Amino acid sequence: MTPVRRTQIIGNERDIRQQVRAELDAARRLEAEHHDAMLAVRDAAMLRLFTLKQEILPYVEAMPEAEGFIDIALVPGHPPRLWIDLSSHVLIADDGRSWRLVQDTADDREVLFETDRLEDMTAFLRKFIAHRVVRRHRLVASCRPPEEKAETSDTKPAEAQNFSLLLLVWASGILTGAAGLVAWLVLTGRL
Repeated sequence: MTPVRRTQIIGNERDIRQQVRAELDAARRLEAEHHDAMLAVRDAAMLRLFTLKQEILPYVEAMPEAEGFIDIALVPGHPPRLWIDLSSHVLIADDGRSWRLVQDTADDREVLFETDRLEDMTAFLRKFIAHRVVRRHRLVASCRPPEEKAETSDTKPAEAQNFSLLLLVWASGILTGAAGLVAWLVLTGRL
């Protein structure tokens, strides 16, 4: 009886191996189809973002104040993003139709605007960029040191005052040292 049972087990092992191989092949096919679909979605998102970039780029190039601050850059990835500046980017929403402007903050990401119309996103980005440039210029202006006051005949510039103070400290150090030396000479009887 054992030889018959052994044959059945071997037969079942072959069937199981064939089933496993068939399941693995089906899973690989599904994974490849899913990967191809994801690539198609990402390519479609890249094309949509590229179109938005082409719409907004002439506006940014015509604004010399934005140079060095606003840098429109299309970055592939998952999801692909159209970077506006260091903290703001546009991506395609999960529905695959809508553009979403997102700004990274210290704590979170904030959705600033979302639309499914290219014209609306372009108009909003133009306003957004203009406001960002104005806000940046205001911030830079507030961080600058105050303008140096014009020199008048009765006021000394700060550098001359600092030099005078340094000279006074140096002279008082010399005089204190000399007085100390004389006092030491008198106390030791050498003078």
